[in-house]
This record gives sequence, C-alpha cells and structure tokens, in this order.
Amino acid sequence: MNEKNLLYPEAVKKLKKDLETATSEWAYLSSVGGGRPVEEFEDDFAKASGGKFCIAMTNATSALYVALMASDIGPGDEVILPSYTWPQTLTPVILTGATPVFVDIEENTVTISVNSVRRLITKKTRAIIAAHLFGIPADVVALEEIVKKERIILIFDAAQGFGAEVDGIQVGAYGDFSAYSFGRSKLFSVGEGGALVCRKKSLYEKAIVFSQHPLRVHKIIENARLRASMDGISMNFRIHPLVASLASGQLDGLVKSGFLSELRDRFKKISEKVVASGSGILPELPDGARPSGVCLPILSANVSNSGLKHKDSDIEIYEGGVPKPLHLTNTVRRHRIISTRVSIPAHKTHKESSCPNTERRCSLPQLFAKTTN
Repeated sequence: MNEKNLLYPEAVKKLKKDLETATSEWAYLSSVGGGRPVEEFEDDFAKASGGKFCIAMTNATSALYVALMASDIGPGDEVILPSYTWPQTLTPVILTGATPVFVDIEENTVTISVNSVRRLITKKTRAIIAAHLFGIPADVVALEEIVKKERIILIFDAAQGFGAEVDGIQVGAYGDFSAYSFGRSKLFSVGEGGALVCRKKSLYEKAIVFSQHPLRVHKIIENARLRASMDGISMNFRIHPLVASLASGQLDGLVKSGFLSELRDRFKKISEKVVASGSGILPELPDGARPSGVCLPILSANVSNSGLKHKDSDIEIYEGGVPKPLHLTNTVRRHRIISTRVSIPAHKTHKESSCPNTERRCSLPQLFAKTTN
C-alpha cells in the first residue's frame, strides 16, 4: 500500500458490503446501541493492540479525556505528563480541572523521563500520562513499577503507538488505558477515529458509562452498583458504524499484509547500521522496545556519516516534530484556554528551565527519517 492507494482491498470490500446493508439496517448507520460493526471492530482492535477491552471513539483526544474521567480525575488532582508531546495530550487534562505537571525527556531520548517522573510525584498525583511518541515506546516497565508502588493510574497516549512492542508484546497491553488515533500519518489509519484500550473491566465499564449512549451502556454494564447509579447523563464519543466497518477491513488488510513486521524489521536493520556508524544520532530505547517504524527521530543535524543517506536506503530525511514545549505555550503561561473561562491551576513546572532537555530539543531543528514508500 502507498499514498496512491490509502486503503487495503479488504477495507474497500467490507465497506461496500456494509454500506449496502446500511440501506435497510439502522445498526450500520447509528451506533447508539453498539451494534455489530462497532463491536466487531472493538474485539479485533483489542486483540491487535494487546489490550483486553476496547471502545471505539471519535479520536485519541476524546479517548484520553474519557480515560481521565473514568479514573475520577478532577480539580485538586495532579496529572504528570511530558512537555515534549502534542498539545492534544494536555487538553483533556485541562478539561478535567486537574493540575498538569510537566516532566522532561532524557537528553538522549524523545520519550518521558522516568527519573523526572519520580521526582515530581506528590500526594496529589493521581495519574501519569506517557506518550509513545513517533512510535517509540515509553519505558512501560519502569512506569508500571512506579504506579504500582504509588497506587496511581497509568495512561498511555498511543496515538502514534500502534505496532510498537516491548518484550514482544504490543504496547496496548501495558498501563490502565491506552488511547489510539486512526488519523492521517498513523500506521493504522482510516483518516479519522480512535479507540480507548484498557485491561481492567472495572475501568472499562466506567469508560463505557461516561462515553457511550445509554442504550449501549445498559446492554454492557454488569456492575450492580454502577448500574444503579446510571441515569443517562454522559458524553457521546461513539464512532460511526461505517467508520468502524472501514476500520475492521483496514485492520484485516494491515495484519494480513505483514507490513507492520516488515517495517519494524526494516527500521531495526537501519537503526543497527546507524548505531554501528558511531554517529550517536538515534535516541536510546528502553530495554526490549521495538518501535513501530513510523519514523526515526534524529538527535543531531549531522547525518552525513550516519549511514542514513545512501542511494539504496529508500530513506527520506525531513524536519518536523513538537513545535514548542507544552509548559511554555501561551495557554499554560496565562493559565487559561483562550476565549473561555476554563482556567489551568498553576504549578512550579509551568516556567522556563523546568524541562531543559525538551526546551533544548524544541529550539533546534528536529529531523526525522522515514521510508519514502
């Protein structure tokens, strides 16, 4: 598959079939009760991502918000998250009323610094959000050890994480929640959409109650106490069933193609070649981590002797990345989302020099390598 053919044949075939069914069956046009296209995709994606339960949603941002709300995060709580990530990782934290606490990346990585996390945990810390940025897994093992000791929630922003592994296990198997995106530039994409993957039934049921239509909620929830408290007041972040249908076919085509394994193996060989060159321009990885291969962040602008540029590598070098540290954005500095009354509780990490490695990386050209096909 290439950019001229964005969908696998399996996706096109399934969508055509279900679109025909949609002319006479509401379940294929409206997912208020869940229904076959949605539930079928959720089962398939849970298995493919390494999770136990899955809720298909509008995007990864809504999935993060639901994860926080299902974890009872609110005003007075602190949520730790990296400053080096996309703004959409932060927005759901702000909307809960919790205090965002920004942590750094290590100098030679692009993912959350575990040591920085340890230093900033307080009695108010209720959750940690770590991002599998650019398809590179965060240190899931170390983070799980921390949350087990501190008894706090661990959420992964896995928007770019599909296909990444740690110790041969998909990253969706780690943490309490993982939020996925199906948008553009993702290895698994249908243009729009997302999913929340979780491993605990209790958290899954709370996420269902908060994010889905009451008709679906009453069909799924088994917890008697939770059922007794339900009154239909919730958000509606459900996915359109035809998007779920398209996603099912796309996932089937992606798995059958072997593309994920091929890409991981290809980038592993490229990485080994770059490391052998002694250039030191690739980020260090946690033990057992295998990036998805969506791209390779480069820690130095000097790529001439790295082994990345040679005529048969089929590699393209481009500039991109996180435009500004989150803790230095205008929104955080004024402690309010523009044109709203939503305020952001202040914290000592909301100032310059609190995340020096992030600030340094954002001030320099951020280069990446990707396969041109």
